[in-house]
Amino acid sequence: MPEKLRAIGRAPKRLLVYRAAAPCAGGKRHPLELLARGQPFVAYAVHPETDRPCEWPEDSLVELPLSRLPVVDEACCAAFLDAAWQLVPDEVRVNSILADAPTSTWRGPSDPNPRRLG
Repeated sequence: MPEKLRAIGRAPKRLLVYRAAAPCAGGKRHPLELLARGQPFVAYAVHPETDRPCEWPEDSLVELPLSRLPVVDEACCAAFLDAAWQLVPDEVRVNSILADAPTSTWRGPSDPNPRRLG
């Protein structure tokens, strides 16, 4: 059974960790961001604003085998990013054309909406 893996550096912000079925592009809908294709994140450090170490409430990234992470694909990630963005309060969203777009701002050759490329 796949494990839930999340880290908290500065609550309520959190990092959710999954395993990609295939390499995919990342995306951002401020304040949400999907890191993919080698984009780094800090897993174990003291957060500069809270002066506290990053917490892993369920399991440690170091101790959990990769095979136990939930597998996601690019379409699933794009749908999650779009659905989660709908839950972000209006005052937290960036006031821009992209922030009001109905789909995420995916970039790269695996962009599910190719009309945004170029």
